[in-house]
Amino acid sequence: MAKSKKGVEGFKSGWFKKLRTRLFQRAGVSGEVVMAEKGVQDFFQKALACLEEHKSDKPAEPFKSLYKASEHFSNALNNLKNRGDKSEAALLAQAQILYEMGQIEASTEEAGGGQRLLKEALDALPTSPDEVTVKRDILKLSILNQLAIIDSTRNQLEEALEKLKKAENLYTALTAKWSTPEALDAEEHHLEYLLGSKEKIPRLSKYSILIEEEGTKTKYYMAQCYQHLDDTERSAIYCHLTLKKQLRNREFLSFFDPVDWAVSAATLSQFFLYRDNFNLALHLLACSQHMLSETKAETTPEDMERLQWRSADVARCWIKYCVYLLEVSKDLKNKADDGKTVEYPPVQPLPAKMIEHGEVEEIEKRVNNNVVKTFEDARKVFLEGQAKVSEATSYYSLQDRASDYVLVAQDSSKLYRDLAAFEDQIDRKCKMHKRRIDLLEEMVKILNPKYYSGELQQLHFELAEVYTEMMELKYASLPKGMLKPTDGPVNKINLLTRKAIYHFKQFLNLIETFVVKDSAGADKIAKYEESYVRPALVATFSIGRLESKFIVGHPREQLENLEKGKKHFDYVDAYIKKYPEHAKFVEGELEVMRELMELLPQAIQNVISSTLH
Repeated sequence: MAKSKKGVEGFKSGWFKKLRTRLFQRAGVSGEVVMAEKGVQDFFQKALACLEEHKSDKPAEPFKSLYKASEHFSNALNNLKNRGDKSEAALLAQAQILYEMGQIEASTEEAGGGQRLLKEALDALPTSPDEVTVKRDILKLSILNQLAIIDSTRNQLEEALEKLKKAENLYTALTAKWSTPEALDAEEHHLEYLLGSKEKIPRLSKYSILIEEEGTKTKYYMAQCYQHLDDTERSAIYCHLTLKKQLRNREFLSFFDPVDWAVSAATLSQFFLYRDNFNLALHLLACSQHMLSETKAETTPEDMERLQWRSADVARCWIKYCVYLLEVSKDLKNKADDGKTVEYPPVQPLPAKMIEHGEVEEIEKRVNNNVVKTFEDARKVFLEGQAKVSEATSYYSLQDRASDYVLVAQDSSKLYRDLAAFEDQIDRKCKMHKRRIDLLEEMVKILNPKYYSGELQQLHFELAEVYTEMMELKYASLPKGMLKPTDGPVNKINLLTRKAIYHFKQFLNLIETFVVKDSAGADKIAKYEESYVRPALVATFSIGRLESKFIVGHPREQLENLEKGKKHFDYVDAYIKKYPEHAKFVEGELEVMRELMELLPQAIQNVISSTLH
């Protein structure tokens, strides 16, 4: 479930957020409905002109041009109705105008009115299979899409999905029926233009474009709808389908944006990444990078800021790929080192290549598409990740966009951490951890706790962990017999231990406000908010362990340290007894702590005995 959550979070960025803000879209068949009537044409063209003017409406009057357009559409509709014409062509014209009016109503924050008009448009569509079929069905597809969007803005997601499924079925039928020039030519015998120009456009090109535009939107909306219904698997499938359709039809899709496409592909890669499908995740990232490379050559100076920003976001997805790949590889290596049976996952085949291009293949060759087993392979992933860190931090910095910079730097720290797991030499491991410390402490010194409390909590906790890990490494390599506090290696161990304790305490100080109000009783044991229970108790337990790690020169000092450690263990034990429902958050640590607590009395007694003799 943890992996699934990461994938869901990934979807919340990029164009997957846009569904609720895209209420107003032009209809695919506007300007191509039948019945020659000059009055209707005039009103309709005036309405279209107002829709163009809407782009320039002042903030003080954001809907001025839309209201004017709605009046012109209404006049066109009245002209049609007054003629009393019930032909298929007239019904289609009415449905088209009602669709436009419904779009405007929804866009002016009148979702109810928009829904009513769109339903009227749906009911007004002709039912005969013999005439104006393509235009009718494309318009029906547009109406269903827009009704689904209105449902989604009201959190009626099941209703929205029902309409989108109807739209998807209609799109499938349309592509099956109107896939040849001959089929479209046969229908064109029935058609004249009422609301638009009479220019001759190749029928296959024209109608295929309209069908594909609306069909692509349907897939796009279904991806978002499934995501909000927490059906992440189906959401991912439809995201992938949408990206493929956008790419295939990029030459004529009015809403295709290569930069958005690249960010979307990189975002989708995270879903497959956290399902251990490294091959597909890597391919999507390579396609994303290729698309950005193509776009860069054509980007104007005015758009360069946006390209740099989105390129940094794609770089962050690359970093996540490298971090997670090394994490999984490290965990498998540790299991193998412990003598456990390990099954390395096979490389999953690509369902289909999104982009077949030499540059994409070259990018894919630079990074492993599955777990690594050797230091050299791990280093290869590490170097690619660090290159992307440099790319991301060329846009994000501590002075500008500090929160994003901190996240990138933390991922950089993880890359060093996991590479160290593949290194055999302790001194080289320590150098990697020292690099992490330098990176994290730089941010601790600069960030203001008033504005970056959350970031500093994470940084202090991670620094405490790094110092602890370095201390353990130094402890393991300590020469036998060198136990004087004044000896260089021993002094280093004590220094690392003090710093680890310091950062754990800084973390605990920062989260003091995250306790349930008025929860502390006479015993002064305050109850932490659930999201802070584990880190708070782990930090307290860790301080207790670290207190006993000091190498001292006199038994009295050792006794004091053991007593200090016991106080922290006692606090954790008392907390769990008072709030037993929180024991589940630290089950593993509690087991270790209770084992240590059983040994402590004897250890204390031994120290006391040594002082007496």
